[in-house]
Amino acid sequence: MFKSLRTKILAGFLFVIVVVGAIGAWAVVNLSDIQNSTSDLLQNRFEILHAINTLDTSATHLRSTATRVLLTPDDPAALAGFLDAEQSSTEALSHISTGTGPLSRDPTLYRSLYQIAHLTTLIRNELHFQLISATSIDTIRNPEVRAGQQAVRNEIFVTEIDPLFDSLKSRINLVQAGYLLSLGTLSTISQDEGRRIRVEVIALGTVVLILCIVLSIRFSNVIVRPIVELTAKTKRITAGELNQLVIPRTNDEVGRLGEQFNAMAEKLAEFEELNLKKILEEKAISESIVQSMDDALLLIDRFGTVLSVNRSAQELFELRNVEGRNCLEIARGKPALESLCVAALKGNWKDRNRSEVVEYDRRGDRLFFTRDIIPIQSGEAPGTVAFLLVLHDVTQAHELDRMRSDFVGMVSHELRTPLTAIRMSVDLLGERTLGPLSDVQQQFVQAIREESERLLRIVNDLMDLAKIESGKFEVKPSNVALHPFFEHLLLPFSAPAQEAGIQLVTELDPKVPSVYSDPDRLKQVFVNLISNAMRYTPREGTITVGVVPAKEQPGFACFYVRDTGGGIPAEFVPRIFQRFAIRSKDAKAGTGLGLAIAKEIVQAHGGTIQVESEVGKGSEFSFTIPMSERSENGQSNGITTGDQNPPIFVAAT
Repeated sequence: MFKSLRTKILAGFLFVIVVVGAIGAWAVVNLSDIQNSTSDLLQNRFEILHAINTLDTSATHLRSTATRVLLTPDDPAALAGFLDAEQSSTEALSHISTGTGPLSRDPTLYRSLYQIAHLTTLIRNELHFQLISATSIDTIRNPEVRAGQQAVRNEIFVTEIDPLFDSLKSRINLVQAGYLLSLGTLSTISQDEGRRIRVEVIALGTVVLILCIVLSIRFSNVIVRPIVELTAKTKRITAGELNQLVIPRTNDEVGRLGEQFNAMAEKLAEFEELNLKKILEEKAISESIVQSMDDALLLIDRFGTVLSVNRSAQELFELRNVEGRNCLEIARGKPALESLCVAALKGNWKDRNRSEVVEYDRRGDRLFFTRDIIPIQSGEAPGTVAFLLVLHDVTQAHELDRMRSDFVGMVSHELRTPLTAIRMSVDLLGERTLGPLSDVQQQFVQAIREESERLLRIVNDLMDLAKIESGKFEVKPSNVALHPFFEHLLLPFSAPAQEAGIQLVTELDPKVPSVYSDPDRLKQVFVNLISNAMRYTPREGTITVGVVPAKEQPGFACFYVRDTGGGIPAEFVPRIFQRFAIRSKDAKAGTGLGLAIAKEIVQAHGGTIQVESEVGKGSEFSFTIPMSERSENGQSNGITTGDQNPPIFVAAT
């Protein structure tokens, strides 16, 4: 009958509304009947009671006026008052007569009212007769006879009429008391009727309420049962059980929802099957790729248990059946792998460790590796759930770097001898011992001298680079007083700066009187930075060289070289300290080794070097050097004390 869930719900609500409305209407109709009947009865009785009270008042007035007329028959005002009282009593008696119809069901009150009407009529007749007698007495001329007749009339009033007034008064009081009692009885009857209706409404409402509750429970079960079933099936599908179907029991929206649920479950099962095949295929492809990689890969969970290992790692470290075992156990005796496992589990792996080259001896073969740890996150659980340990074989590249360094060192060393001979020959020519030189010859000699010096600087940079790469770069620190250091440092630059129209400014903070550094290497850094600044600063520019305490590194001094040149392009700033990084291809550009060597020197002292530049406004190079031989935490900065000042070696990178 009801094919829509909405129709079912509306039908249920309409049923409840109709039943409640019917009960309410029935109660309102009954209460209205009681109210109307009670109101009519009360109104009638109040009218009769008012008429009785009026009759009581008029009877009393009639009694008094009649007495006055009998006593003073010659007073016309007394006669007029009597007639008014008689008229009032007549009207009150008429009201009582017309209102006694509804009281026929109360014989006592009806009989009492009849007696009151009878007594009133009797009194009126007697009084009217006596008044007529009084008129006839007035025609008698004889005073004695007239007095006798008057005395007889008074005696009749006192003995006959006045007791009738007393009887009427008692009847009226009795009727008034009866009326008040009937009003109370009527109120009690109305209350009983109202109580009866209330009890009937409560009983009927209770029955209807129980019926509505039973129907609501049954109706809600009919609606909710398929929804609960759908919810349970949905939870099972969420848990991975895709073969879930529901049986549609209705033709409404819930039934259609069940049909759509079944269609969805079938589609999900098909997709799951397809996805499973795809996942298995992708897993096979991934495993094939991992197994074919030359890098050694080891996958461990956050507790160190080995989850997977590829063929390269098995061959490199001779691992067999290691899945499920602890990585520290299988890495024992293999320092390159053991340190990697420890770093992963302790979480102390840093970016600089990725560039570190480690050596591993495998059956007499020296192999070199770079290592990395890749944390694996999970979308469901917070934090790292696994680590991928990677060892990349760089043996061939390491050998090539060593051969290149050896070749550069050998070539640089071999070039220094002819360069020294060329410089000596140029110096001899400049002394004119072989005779004077023409202006053209003098220019050629000067050009040879400048180019040989430039070539010698390049050779020295290459030799320093070879020493750095071989780990033989020496730094011999000592306490360096900065004031005389800067005087000797800037002296060679004074004449070239003056000739180029550049102003050299020194800013020395008195809080930094000295530093603990290798003075020659420190001078090499400054020479490189100041030379670059003079190379790119135009005339009337300024180069500022200074030192202040380092804000971010307590116990370190911050040196800076600031110029007002053209600045460095933003795209070149990140790689300016790389080797062979050349800013431009103009004549001012060098070999690209000076800043790289300066960075190695600063890092050998335990400091850092950085640059800030804006095109068109100049550049500022700054670096930090320790002010004492020990760091702020009391540990050595890698610089030993003593008179010998043992050298520091820069590690190969």
